Amino acid sequence: WSSEEFGVQGAYAISFATGDFADYGHDKKAYNRVRIFRKDAQAICDSLVSSTTDSIIHMYIDPVMWNGNNQIAAKQLDAYTQNQQILRAEFLENPIMVSTPRASA
Repeated sequence: WSSEEFGVQGAYAISFATGDFADYGHDKKAYNRVRIFRKDAQAICDSLVSSTTDSIIHMYIDPVMWNGNNQIAAKQLDAYTQNQQILRAEFLENPIMVSTPRASA
């Protein structure tokens, strides 16, 4: 990845691999292969709208979020944030969760 692929804001690093990014004041929009990296969770989707007015990150078209051995997918994912922390996430329309057991030591 090149440095041009990343937009960094607080604890988030968002990659716009081959896509576009638009800044509409309080709304940030990204589309075409969006990737989100945090130390506690990662996510991918086709399109994303992040609103600073209501602190919600809306992910559209096959969003998948995972951490550790857990992965959740749905048609739409809404992540509610406060102080750059995810408070809760809502997985809308046909959510599915897959977990794998942790390897024993």
